[in-house]
Amino acid sequence: LPGANGQAAAVGLLPGANGQVAAVGASRNFWENTASKTFSHTEYNQWLVSKEDVVAQWDSTWLKSFACLLTPDSRVVDYGIGACLLGETLLSRYNISHYIGIDLADRQLEACGKNLASKFSASRYTLLRADALPDLEPLKPTHFVSQAVIQHFPSRLYYESFAARINAASTLHAVMLQPRVGKPSERNAYRATGKTKQEHHDVKLALVLDKNAVPRALSTFTLIGRTKGKAMGYVFYTLMRTPLSSPQCAFTISNLNN
Repeated sequence: LPGANGQAAAVGLLPGANGQVAAVGASRNFWENTASKTFSHTEYNQWLVSKEDVVAQWDSTWLKSFACLLTPDSRVVDYGIGACLLGETLLSRYNISHYIGIDLADRQLEACGKNLASKFSASRYTLLRADALPDLEPLKPTHFVSQAVIQHFPSRLYYESFAARINAASTLHAVMLQPRVGKPSERNAYRATGKTKQEHHDVKLALVLDKNAVPRALSTFTLIGRTKGKAMGYVFYTLMRTPLSSPQCAFTISNLNN
């Protein structure tokens, strides 16, 4: 895994509590030993149907519009990687310069490494195992993507540290984040049904954000795109550090009730 040395330490990013480190350890254990390969996106079957179906869903929700912001010089960070289907798509379809996949679990990193090594030169990608988002500055990323991962974060502190690292990366040009969004009443009602435990204590649905949490946390970026979402559903946020200049790139900021 090129560049992986020294990326696993969590203490520098998750300040203070031993409980934060324990929560990260529990999350890693879930992704290493409990989550199914379908749930962790290292196999594409069951509700995911196939690789082609997953990419088609990306195209219809965020990828085609986000791709308008990519260039052959783009260095894209993907946080929470599965088997690197996104990396495969970005490298082959959009011919980006470099893909940087970061994940908590060795199982995902191994699956990703096998997938990319069979198709691309090792000089075109870097894979990092990290307890939390590492310092991005040395990686010189231009774009950052995290799909359906924030909902699994072990604490709000983890999310705040994650956002701080994105804000601090001076080379970043554009960001796409896909959290679950809901009103407090919706989150409480969802927990009351028994579908999940108290927020921060269930890896599957640990952290649900309010509609302004992403633009509020990424204070060095400007919101240019936001999709509509159902109650407790996914919302795709696209943000840029500089104003959108290309008239060919079309984004809509949808109103959210939650």
